Amino acid sequence: MNMLKKILTNPFTILSAILAGVAFGFYFPTESIEFEDVGLIYLSLLKVVVLPFLLATILVGIISLLQKDDAAGMIKRIIFGFMLSMVLASAVGVGTVMLTSSDMTPEKQAKMGSLVTDRDQGTVDLEIALHKDKEEKKDDGPSIYTKFIPENIFQSLNTGESLKVVVFCLIFGIALGQLKNEGMTIIVSALQAIQNASISIFKFLNYFLPFALLAMISSQVGKVGLSIFETLLEFIIQQALGGLAILIIATIVIALRCRGTSIFSILLAVKDTIIVAISSRSSLACIPYAQEALTKLKFDRGSVELMVPLSFTVNRVGSITYYAIATLFIANIYGISLTWIALLMVLFGAILAGVASAGTTGVLTVATVSIVCDLLQLPHEAIIVLLIAVDPIMDMIRTASHVYGNVAVTAFVCDREKTET
Repeated sequence: MNMLKKILTNPFTILSAILAGVAFGFYFPTESIEFEDVGLIYLSLLKVVVLPFLLATILVGIISLLQKDDAAGMIKRIIFGFMLSMVLASAVGVGTVMLTSSDMTPEKQAKMGSLVTDRDQGTVDLEIALHKDKEEKKDDGPSIYTKFIPENIFQSLNTGESLKVVVFCLIFGIALGQLKNEGMTIIVSALQAIQNASISIFKFLNYFLPFALLAMISSQVGKVGLSIFETLLEFIIQQALGGLAILIIATIVIALRCRGTSIFSILLAVKDTIIVAISSRSSLACIPYAQEALTKLKFDRGSVELMVPLSFTVNRVGSITYYAIATLFIANIYGISLTWIALLMVLFGAILAGVASAGTTGVLTVATVSIVCDLLQLPHEAIIVLLIAVDPIMDMIRTASHVYGNVAVTAFVCDREKTET
């Protein structure tokens, strides 16, 4: 049984499942789509556990932080770490495109235009004018604060609004941290029991990961085929290079904080975290694995239990890099040369879009690129159709860089255990 568990969680098994999914979806597209529900069931089971675990973990982390003597100092490090990582993530995105971008030929534009027409029945094409008059937008919706402030925590848990859950945990955790009685000990013990039970479920579900991954990859390839990936190959490569740059920078940061620990040991510790990030495309599902990895690397457990869920939810470094690359890719499609001022707008616009994307998933995450495009008056409606089509692959890269980047941010902020010699 132990041998079977090792095989199912082996990185080569995961890679084999991905390759098999691509092949099965390409050669048997109709049959592969029928297996989509297998992947959806797996993701649903993960989501059942994620939010209770998130709630318990942040509350325990807040209480632990308030009991520290240097709570104010850590809060300052958290803010600085978030700001620095966001700027770095956006700069990586801009730099990646500037170094790898090629000229957009009329042939490429025509091919993309035909793909958009096929997918959107010709409602939008790539000849949309840069200065097209925009209809006046009505602003009758609710205020932006409703995105962050939970009116009903149980409703937020039910609908999976992780950002509202985090805000609730911060408020409630600060209140609990002020209590100094025996009831506080009982509450903390109950929350830790929820954490441990959730981790056990996560590890159990991890054994079914190869089968779920095979189903998800094959169904996606079966639905959209491989031609669209070929057309957007440059964009995919740019995202991959940007993600790789984030991984390299993150590894350097962790290595500097873990002096005396080899790079191989660091990669071995975070292996499961990266595998779950790529396969599940859910940063929240990676929280227990990231916490375990950082604990193995001798970081203070109490600080880690606060920082990991907080940074994974709020500090959207993976999305920021994605938005910077996507915006410059869109500009290149339309043959628009950007000045250094426009590049600075992309740099900071991507950060704003990343902050705005906190708590969003899937199509909403992709559509948020419009925030940056609007700053530059770039037409983007047509291209978003294509970006959504390839997003399952992009989401793997985005989630992996987001998760590992925030593991590095956590390592930057948190102290090592004092027992270290």
